[in-house]
Amino acid sequence: MFRPALAPSTALVVCALLVACTTQPQTADAPYPSLLPLDSILVEAEPPIDPTDSLDARATDLRARATGLRGPVIPPDSMPGT
Repeated sequence: MFRPALAPSTALVVCALLVACTTQPQTADAPYPSLLPLDSILVEAEPPIDPTDSLDARATDLRARATGLRGPVIPPDSMPGT
């Protein structure tokens, strides 16, 4: 029959002792963090850029690339037996 190495209550006591041995942060005497002025935090957002110009340019580049990729991969005159 299976017997656990430690009883659940013993394991709980061991865990409680381990937690008690750890060092606790000393926050009672810690200085309060300095606050930033709201003017530096609240900045006007730049207007969004219209993506249609860049999308049109990218589509044109992709179409040109696709045109260059059309055609035979191996030139017909370099194939053996022709």
